Amino acid sequence: MVMSPSTQSPPKPKLVFRVGVVGHRPNRLNSDKIPDLEERMRELLLVIREATQCARRHGGVFVGGATATTTMRIISPLAEGTDRIAARVALNAGF
Repeated sequence: MVMSPSTQSPPKPKLVFRVGVVGHRPNRLNSDKIPDLEERMRELLLVIREATQCARRHGGVFVGGATATTTMRIISPLAEGTDRIAARVALNAGF
């Protein structure tokens, strides 16, 4: 029995990376430092995005091949404070 190429291996997965975030409530945050916190989060998320673009080196493994882009997801319980700040920053960064 000869198997067709499509049945010889499982389907290729999409390239997805998830970042989980938890943090402090607003009453535990220094409100003067929130803009700095937002900027640091943005920088970190952009570094993570760049670091997870492994399809360039391993494109044969993922749907879309070497040109596949990583789908970035932020996971947060959306509590008031840091959780929501991170979610807002992530959405603005295209997560």
